[in-house]
Order: sequence, then structure tokens, then C-alpha cells
Amino acid sequence: MTILSKLLPIYLIDAKDDFDDLSDDEVYELLKRVDLESAMQVHKNNRFRVVRALQIYYATGQRKSEYLEEQRRLKLDERLRFTNVLFFVLDAHKELLEKRINERVSKMIEKGLRKEIEDFYEQVK
Repeated sequence: MTILSKLLPIYLIDAKDDFDDLSDDEVYELLKRVDLESAMQVHKNNRFRVVRALQIYYATGQRKSEYLEEQRRLKLDERLRFTNVLFFVLDAHKELLEKRINERVSKMIEKGLRKEIEDFYEQVK
């Protein structure tokens, strides 16, 4: 058992194993039966997301679409609750770190960071 597997909820650990015997089409059809709304949001060949939605349903009894809707109704400070947190501390020379951060932020701005932040704000306000 890895550190990560100890931190993850049980239903996330062996996600793919639960549905190994089923084809992508069969897994997708199963998702359509239990959560049509989630199925309509994901491509049938995206097995990881299809299986993830099924795991949420079978582990909690709540459809992924219901969970997401519940999260949308909550205020931002009510929905950002994490029970499993892992911190990493990296050490680097300050000048090198600042240079890399500035380069990364510049690339993010070029690729539309402002629009992404505006869209995010519209979703959560």
C-alpha cells in the first residue's frame, strides 16, 4: 500500500479494476443507466472519467451530477473543504525560483489566464 492509497477514499484506489471485465461501451451504458446527465458530459471512450463517475455512484449512492450540482449551490468557502491533504516542500535558490515563476506566469498569461480567471469567477459568484 502506498502513501497515496492511504490518503485516497477507498472507492478511488483500484478504479479500473472494478470494471475490467466490461468494454468501454458496456461501462458507458452502465453510466447512462445510473447517471445519464454525467454520461452526457463525457465521451464514451474516456474510460477513466466514466469509471470515476460510476465509482462515486456505487460508493456513495449519490450520482456524480447530483454531487456537482450540490457543490455549485454552496458558497465558495463552503465547498473548498479537504480532508486528505499532502504537503510537499521544495527547496530552490530564490533567484532561480523567481525566474521560473515569472516565465511560467508569462506563459499562462499568453495562453489566456485572464479569461480563465474571469470564467472561473463567473461560475462561483
